[in-house]
Amino acid sequence: MPDRDVIRSGVAPSWCKPLRLIRGEAEPEEVARAILSSVARCLREEGGLVGQEAFVALLQRCQGGQVTGMDVFTQLRDVVRDFDGHRHANIADRAAQTIIARLRAGHQLTGTVGEALAEEFCQRLVNHHLFDRIRVKFPRHAQSLPAYEEVVRPHLAILASRLARTPDAQVLRAPRIRYTARKSMSILLHSPIN
Repeated sequence: MPDRDVIRSGVAPSWCKPLRLIRGEAEPEEVARAILSSVARCLREEGGLVGQEAFVALLQRCQGGQVTGMDVFTQLRDVVRDFDGHRHANIADRAAQTIIARLRAGHQLTGTVGEALAEEFCQRLVNHHLFDRIRVKFPRHAQSLPAYEEVVRPHLAILASRLARTPDAQVLRAPRIRYTARKSMSILLHSPIN
């Protein structure tokens, strides 16, 4: 391979650490910690959940039965247009569509509409920036993703509840995850093999 060749990973710079840990088959808790840090950083840099008030108001009207049929999807697209198609507005639009589908199927939301939107938004943000790209570019590592998703999901819910309270995300920080760090190379080299 010629010198100075760069093989791009296909993820944004703030998502390189979780990708590197997944490719290195790190412990799920360590990967979850990196993912949560990346989500919080991404939200701070991009202005949080863009259009949260408009999306929540529309979801509340849909939950109350005031907006029905295809009108709700047209109004969702109008909200995205109001924010000039911002990436986070598009992700929030897909999260809102998922919540509407759940409401129409008769499912009850566990918290408020704002918390449900924030949680679905955070999960879709992780999928958009990391998991979907791994499934496409690194299919060998895709089989280990459910273990990482299972560990990160409860902590992502905590982060989402914080995001619902402060939609601009300027002071948003990732929740702490306790995990035992991997053993250093020197310890591994000097330990007996059984």
